[in-house]
Amino acid sequence: MTTELGSDELIESAYAAYADPLLRWLTGSTRDRSAAEDITQEAFVRLVIEVRSGRVPDETGAWLFRVAQ
Repeated sequence: MTTELGSDELIESAYAAYADPLLRWLTGSTRDRSAAEDITQEAFVRLVIEVRSGRVPDETGAWLFRVAQ
């Protein structure tokens, strides 16, 4: 993700790109759709906190998967 985007745009772009793949991976890992949804949501909450604090991950997708793990 580029840091040239505003924080809201970066978060929206990351969600559009990574929410479904992250949820699918977590569903397979946990074998529990509800738990996977909760973990996905928590990963994106942590992304919002990071981005709004001025700490934008270099590789947003990898960062989200690592946080979710």
